[in-house]
Amino acid sequence: MAWAPFREAGLVMGYVAWRGEPDLAPALRWRLLRGGAVALPATDPRARRILPRRFLPGMRLVPGPLGIPEPPEEAPPVEPPEIDLILLPGVAFDREGYRLGYGGGYFDRWLARPGLGARTVGVAYAAQILERLPRDPWDRGVEWLLSEAEGPEPCAGPGRAPGRR
Repeated sequence: MAWAPFREAGLVMGYVAWRGEPDLAPALRWRLLRGGAVALPATDPRARRILPRRFLPGMRLVPGPLGIPEPPEEAPPVEPPEIDLILLPGVAFDREGYRLGYGGGYFDRWLARPGLGARTVGVAYAAQILERLPRDPWDRGVEWLLSEAEGPEPCAGPGRAPGRR
């Protein structure tokens, strides 16, 4: 919450913690209480894609198709250019910014969308940050890493998403 890009961003896209991921709820609630805008991912498993929706004060999350709570269908959709900062979960990250997810490719496909100029931050526990992960050509990296032990720290190399602010 003390990091200037988080405080100053117009719209922050976070996530709902699942399978032991770091919980962003207190930080996102802090933003909402101060008038900041927050988006959370909803999912379309048939198309294997993320559909960001605005999360509003007092809104109740509903179980999504993958079992992860997400904003209801009536929540306003968010287009990529609206987002200033994206906080991403992962099973693991490496120092170059590459992430290992749960294998669905949802975030990799979403990060490859045209018009996305948001700063990207991988959120993990320190034990999840490794020197180097295996990667595929379609993998998208993050620019920053944040854990309970360090960060936000800029990533070291080619995992940084090209053309991002």
